[in-house]
Amino acid sequence: MKLNLLPTTVSKGRQARSAWVFFFILVAASVGGSIGVFLNSTNAIKRQKERLEAIRPSAEQAVKISNEADTILSDTKTVALLKNTALAKAMVAHNTAYPDVYDKVSSWIPKFFRVTSMVATPSDDKTVTVTLTGLISSYQRYSDLMLALLRSKDVLNVSRSGFAGVDTIVPNLSEVDQTGRPHKSNVGAIPDDPLDRLSYFQSQSVSPSGYLGVGGFGSGAAGYRGSTPDESQITVVLTVSGPNLMVPVPRTTLTSGGGANTASAGGFGFPGGGPTGGPGGPRGGPSAGKSRGETD
Repeated sequence: MKLNLLPTTVSKGRQARSAWVFFFILVAASVGGSIGVFLNSTNAIKRQKERLEAIRPSAEQAVKISNEADTILSDTKTVALLKNTALAKAMVAHNTAYPDVYDKVSSWIPKFFRVTSMVATPSDDKTVTVTLTGLISSYQRYSDLMLALLRSKDVLNVSRSGFAGVDTIVPNLSEVDQTGRPHKSNVGAIPDDPLDRLSYFQSQSVSPSGYLGVGGFGSGAAGYRGSTPDESQITVVLTVSGPNLMVPVPRTTLTSGGGANTASAGGFGFPGGGPTGGPGGPRGGPSAGKSRGETD
């Protein structure tokens, strides 16, 4: 049996000394850590202040430029300049408006209608009035033309005028013609009397000798081609839903510094086969008097 003959105070004193040593070590570590954190924070604040002082001139310069920009924008001349720039961009974007309309309308025109003039005029910002002048050879085609143009959903309305054809007709009975013989609408009735009928046909067969050059056909040179003896000139007016052809008025903007949204309703066309009216006019020239696919 082993007995512990040492007093109990001996072991407790040794434990107390160890606790005090650990306490002092912990306090020293805490103080050292606090000093380290303080020094690190102080250095970080110092670095941020130095960075702030370094970028302060740039920030002040930016504020100065912003104030100058506000002053410039408040100047009416500068506002006018900006509007003129916007006007120029709008006009450049508008350059294709008229060609697009003419290309679209050209795709609706049947081959039997030979167009000699096409003029587009804006009615408002949503509709365009297109006037077609051309030649057609029969009243049946005059009717078919109406149907061909109305096939497109973009055509809102079609009107036509001017047909004066020379189709073969069956006339009403008359004193000289009790049979109702068919004949051209631009000539008189064919008589029933044999001798009168002979004289009638003899007069129809008389024709001028030599080259007449009717309508400019057969000349061998490029140029406008008019109507042939069997053709009639007509005018067709289309109301088309299409792009906005309203264009800004440059002079108004340049002189007053405003009005960049003022619109002009002037149309462009090529009456007689030649382009007129400025940019955006349709394709004209020698081929304007021919239907698509037609040659001399």
